[in-house]
Amino acid sequence: MARILFSGGRVFDGTGAALRSADVVVEDGRFVAVGSGLDGDNVVDVAGRTPLPGLIDCHAHVMLDHLDMWRHVNTPFSFPFYRAIHNLGATPP
Repeated sequence: MARILFSGGRVFDGTGAALRSADVVVEDGRFVAVGSGLDGDNVVDVAGRTPLPGLIDCHAHVMLDHLDMWRHVNTPFSFPFYRAIHNLGATPP
């Protein structure tokens, strides 16, 4: 598998520190190096950008099973909680 070098970007390390300039190397879908002066088979110039991997929208609205707002307003408050039980049970693992 090719090593991909994302060159010249800013890195967020999750510690609360300020963004810093760094290169990132990805191989087989995993980060293998972060720093400066790195190499790779393919180079992607991300200067001035902050690559942010791993964000996948995997949320669900399990308490809603329709988009009829008038029906929703006229539904008893507790009913959506019972619908959520059914909807969660129908969700594939």
